Amino acid sequence: MTIAAIRNLTVAFNRKPACRDIDLDLPAGRITVLVGRSGSGKTTLLRAVNRLNECLENSRTTGSVHLDLPSGPLDAYSPATDVENLRRRVGMVFQTPAVLPVSILRNFLLPLELTLSITGPEAKSRAETALRDVGLLDEVADRLDHDATTLSGGQQQRLCLARALALDPEILLLDEPTASVDHRSAEIIENLLRSLTPRLTLAVVSHSLRQARKLADRLLLMRDGRLVGAWDRETGDEAGLDALLDEAF
Repeated sequence: MTIAAIRNLTVAFNRKPACRDIDLDLPAGRITVLVGRSGSGKTTLLRAVNRLNECLENSRTTGSVHLDLPSGPLDAYSPATDVENLRRRVGMVFQTPAVLPVSILRNFLLPLELTLSITGPEAKSRAETALRDVGLLDEVADRLDHDATTLSGGQQQRLCLARALALDPEILLLDEPTASVDHRSAEIIENLLRSLTPRLTLAVVSHSLRQARKLADRLLLMRDGRLVGAWDRETGDEAGLDALLDEAF
């Protein structure tokens, strides 16, 4: 089943294309990993799914992104689409942790109140469940009122992932989610991402050969803003995966 159908997508900055004529289906409940050299358009493609490229200056997107989400269909680029609602349903975790300069708990309470109007005990329960899911609750249970910026880099990245999960997204986009963390934190995050399927659809940009091999149900290779290769775990063999990874790394 396809959860996102991307057609004829081109994204340009200052009239210079970063992604060109992308046609892509994201399969529901699986992990799609995007690989390729720096500047190949991976992050731009990821950000196009929930219109985050619009937050950057002089960007222009053409083409379409149609989402067949469990909560209902959504045309991402329709003028009638509520962009904030889109970005809640299609969440994103960035390469560099972006914690809010408030307490650990407030990092959850603020987004939950602003986006879902959830407050009080329900909001705190959601926060604790998400922290437990990312293996962080035991580490911070006695300091939820402490400044989130005092956490280590790996803890901050897991906090950002937990915060995204607390908002109950239907697709989760991750741009090099372990690039800024140590090996132990990377293992925790990767194991968590693997456990999220099939209930959640993931699209991940990775520059790690080991990680791509571990996570990918589907692997896509980008070069010069175009999709130039694909491998699927259900239909492909290890030789095909190795060949594609050799081109990417």
